[in-house]
Amino acid sequence: MRRHFPSRVAESFFLCQACAIAVLLLATSAAHADTWSGIGGDWFASTSWFIVDFNSGPPSSTENAFFPDNESGFPLAVTNVQLSASTTINYLSVESPLLKQYTFTGANGAVLTATLAMDFKNSDFQSLNVHTVSTLRLNTPLVRVLNNAILSLNNSTVTTNSIGTVNNGRIDVNNGSSVQTLTYFFDQSAGEMRVNSGGELRISGDTTLVRGTTTINSGGQLNALTGVDLEYNGTALLVFGDSHAVDDGVHLKATGGGDITAGSFIDVGNNAVGSLTVTGAGSTFTAAGTTRSDWGSGSSGNATVTISDSGVANVSSLVAGFSNGAFVGNVTSGGSLRTTSTFRMGGGSTNRTVSLTVDGGTLQADGLATFDNRADLNLVNGTASFNGGATFNAGSRIDWTGGSLNLGAGTTLLVDSGFVNRTLTSGFIFSDNTTTRIRNG
Repeated sequence: MRRHFPSRVAESFFLCQACAIAVLLLATSAAHADTWSGIGGDWFASTSWFIVDFNSGPPSSTENAFFPDNESGFPLAVTNVQLSASTTINYLSVESPLLKQYTFTGANGAVLTATLAMDFKNSDFQSLNVHTVSTLRLNTPLVRVLNNAILSLNNSTVTTNSIGTVNNGRIDVNNGSSVQTLTYFFDQSAGEMRVNSGGELRISGDTTLVRGTTTINSGGQLNALTGVDLEYNGTALLVFGDSHAVDDGVHLKATGGGDITAGSFIDVGNNAVGSLTVTGAGSTFTAAGTTRSDWGSGSSGNATVTISDSGVANVSSLVAGFSNGAFVGNVTSGGSLRTTSTFRMGGGSTNRTVSLTVDGGTLQADGLATFDNRADLNLVNGTASFNGGATFNAGSRIDWTGGSLNLGAGTTLLVDSGFVNRTLTSGFIFSDNTTTRIRNG
């Protein structure tokens, strides 16, 4: 797997947050600072900046830009900041102004670059705490949204190594906007990233969230580059308002109590190579709605799915290793995979691996379970419950060496040219009015 490493600024933030803050304080105190005056809204007009030591703005590439919350206790006259061209500064610090909000607007493809970092703050925790960026590109190694502030992006792009919230806060990625980052973070559980319709969160490096909420609303996108691990651990929550397809070469994980949920399907390895892991007590994966999820589908599809150590995955309808796709699944060590509707595995004529192993875990299909060509169910230990019945068609097989197979009331177990290899003498559990049929040899 290809590894991705952040710049030294972003890396230092994760290794030692206090050290990162110290570095910022040192760098910002060493550089000359220009402070917004609120007289006029043109970034490049000298009157828009206070004169300090006979120097006035706009800030240069070695200077810091400060946007205060007031002017000597009075509200700022102008908090709409306009950039008609690109510019580079050292550091950007923006406070929530009294009774207003700062709005940064770009024109002519303007890019605002801060070579050190950008901070969007709300130090007095006032309720009017939104910072808006419109039609402007931001480029910096580190973006922090602090003290319950909100950074709202409209038709804007942020390119950074690391972006996140400190002491709560929220980032809204709205229509036409994109956050392109190596990784992101929340230092408090209430931190949130919202990707709304027409917005995108694009991640290029391995990322582990241990808290906070990432919400991908309907029409929004979560994209990651090949080789990236996206892990939601502890109290971290990833919510898709609609559906999601795991990107090619990406490993999506819910671990240590983390949760991943979607209002519709989640595809893994659908005409791509993808991986899913749900492991650890309290870790959950939920794909609701009525549309099926595809795990390993299409001629180029290849999915690897692991549900273990009391992790729980609930899917509405599921197909695995379908239409010549490859699939390797493992449900082990108290893990649970449940479909609330139908489950189908295998199909197509391509010689490939379509395997599901249950070893100390639970496989439960509440609708009909169908095993087609190339499908191989390995029941080693644990339980396979087919509450809607099960059919093993030609080219499929079950290798049953341990554990229990349960058949729901009023259902049928049909072996239609499939192969059943049973090497134990117990473990078949039938509910009332079940039927077992073997036909076509």
